[in-house]
Amino acid sequence: MSSTNKKVGAQRATAGWRGAGLILPVAMLVLAAAVVGALLLSNGRQPGSAQGPGQTASSSRQLAPDFSVTTLDGSTFSLSGHRGKAVVLMFTAPWCYSCIPEIAKLNQLYDKYHGQGLEVLVLDVKSDDGRGDLLRFKQQANGGDYGWAVDRDYKVTTAYGVQVADTKVIIDRQGRVVARFEGGTSPGELEAAVQEALR
Repeated sequence: MSSTNKKVGAQRATAGWRGAGLILPVAMLVLAAAVVGALLLSNGRQPGSAQGPGQTASSSRQLAPDFSVTTLDGSTFSLSGHRGKAVVLMFTAPWCYSCIPEIAKLNQLYDKYHGQGLEVLVLDVKSDDGRGDLLRFKQQANGGDYGWAVDRDYKVTTAYGVQVADTKVIIDRQGRVVARFEGGTSPGELEAAVQEALR
């Protein structure tokens, strides 16, 4: 091997070791930043705001948008009219068969906590559905004796940024959003959010 080739080979080897020597400090910096970020996020959470699958929770409770809808029985349900009570909003549609187990959970929670100030409103997000469509779905789902309404013109759906049927929003007595679940909830998850909303 010529002296020139040896020199180039030595330079490449040295450069390779220098590059490798930088990897460990950079990796340690990235890991440290991730740990600090995780600690900051966990410290910023309010009690009960831990997130499970499909749940979105805010560390600072946002005021829930007010709205008014006509329910199946012809009465008016307005969120501001239920201030002082906890409210669960469930967004659904007659084709949402995965919503039925969640409605069964709502039935149990309503029976258990209605006397303590819990209200439930199920909103059909298919705005062209008629009263009969929602009534049939309520019967099929064995829905409870709480509010059921069609969200005409998607007003509530839009206000709450709902993009998935089987979305549940839990609102506390002060009208603030405690938790939001998209899709099914694990055992006790929905009840824990309701209990927090009732405090």
